[in-house]
Amino acid sequence: MSFDSLGLSAALLRGVAEQGYSEPTPIQARVIPVVLAGRDVLAGAQTGTGKTAGFTLPLLQRLSASTPTQGRQRIRALILTPTRELAAQVEDSVRRYGKYAPLRSAVVFGGVSINPQISMLRRGVDVLVATPGRLLDHASQRNVDLGGVEIFVLDEADRMLDMGFLPDIRRVIALLPAKRQNLLFSATFPDDIRRLAGKMLDDPASIEVAAPNATADRIEQLVHHVERRRVDGVAAEVAQEVGVLLQHDDVHARAGEQQAQHHPGRTTAGDDAIRFHALHGTIPFPPSPTGNAGRRAGSKGQARPGTVPRLKAKRRCCASPSSHLDKFSCYRLRTDPRGLAR
Repeated sequence: MSFDSLGLSAALLRGVAEQGYSEPTPIQARVIPVVLAGRDVLAGAQTGTGKTAGFTLPLLQRLSASTPTQGRQRIRALILTPTRELAAQVEDSVRRYGKYAPLRSAVVFGGVSINPQISMLRRGVDVLVATPGRLLDHASQRNVDLGGVEIFVLDEADRMLDMGFLPDIRRVIALLPAKRQNLLFSATFPDDIRRLAGKMLDDPASIEVAAPNATADRIEQLVHHVERRRVDGVAAEVAQEVGVLLQHDDVHARAGEQQAQHHPGRTTAGDDAIRFHALHGTIPFPPSPTGNAGRRAGSKGQARPGTVPRLKAKRRCCASPSSHLDKFSCYRLRTDPRGLAR
């Protein structure tokens, strides 16, 4: 099966082709025709299955094919995500796939200044990707009008629940028009998600491409069990084997003296120095590199040459401090609460 057979417009097919895709994934092949038909969708899909394109492409097509009835200033499609990282990724997909479609998109999330977002919203947006808290901030300030939303997408609903966003989701839904198309995507379906789906969706098409909690087959996982004293050497061997450099560059971390004090092996310069990049969704961005804040960012937010930042956590991100998940060494992480996506 090719994207050509799914009923997408020439403009969208051109955008997809430019991203190097020719065949849809299973979730895309099943979701796209249903969304194009105007039905609500309840989909079980994990990260890595291609679900973003599964709802983005038909959403763009439906909006392009119809004329807004309430004027350009009203948002026509709303995509709600749990974290700002995911929100940015989804909006990037909207822009890339909709490159040749006559639609505007924008993304809003917390942890950054609200003023540029206000200016952007005032210029008019067709597709808005947002995290719940910041969206409600804009709604309370009357920066957004959700009364014209035609399509509402709730992405990673189970993660929303885990992060305590269910009350915010209900508040957002209360701002939407009663008549709209709803798409709900979740990797798992706990009772709260099923109750939410029951109230939110109207005779939905239920689509599931894998068993609940299954890993997407396009993701390769690797686990190494090693003694603590061998963590650094094994991490270096794995990184060298797969030909990657794990780069840490966008989180607050302590380096230098504290690094040498707690984990001297991880400050070794040379070929064995492993730099890494945190992939979870609650990592804060560094402060603006100006004034005292900039000096603090330079000393804490940036690793010195030949050192590896050490991260602390409120809870472990893996089975044990010496575990390796998917070629990454796992450490205890402590995130700044101000960095949580709102």
